[in-house]
Amino acid sequence: MRLPPLVRPLVIALSLALAGCAPQLALYDAGTVDRAADLATLAIGIYQELLILPPSERAAAVERLRPRYAEVETRLRVQLLRQESRVANATSAVAAHELLILWQQASAEQLRGDPAALSSAALLTYRDRIERLFRTLLSAEEGKRLLALVPLVE
Repeated sequence: MRLPPLVRPLVIALSLALAGCAPQLALYDAGTVDRAADLATLAIGIYQELLILPPSERAAAVERLRPRYAEVETRLRVQLLRQESRVANATSAVAAHELLILWQQASAEQLRGDPAALSSAALLTYRDRIERLFRTLLSAEEGKRLLALVPLVE
């Protein structure tokens, strides 16, 4: 069906106006979900390994886990770079940044062998905060996936 010549500019203008009203949000990225879930497994796994040990054995275990601490931080840095490089992705970028800062703070205390940082209460608190930030990252991607399923204009 061909539109009359006078209607075509109106349709184009209306399309552009509606596109400008559409929410600007990064597209869903399944790879981001998979990488975040793998990284969460690695990070939370460190806490689980420490929590099952008696407090007196945790400082020695941290030394054994030092390479995994470094791997988690490296992967968190890469995740932050990826989140910051995606257009209209502020929520995920902020969560990734907060996660990196929290990891650096917690791991520095733990790697020094600080008994307070290796107490069950501290480990549980850090683990819960880390889980919450990973949940934010994963929920942000799920929101993007769901938004892509909803037609903005019918």
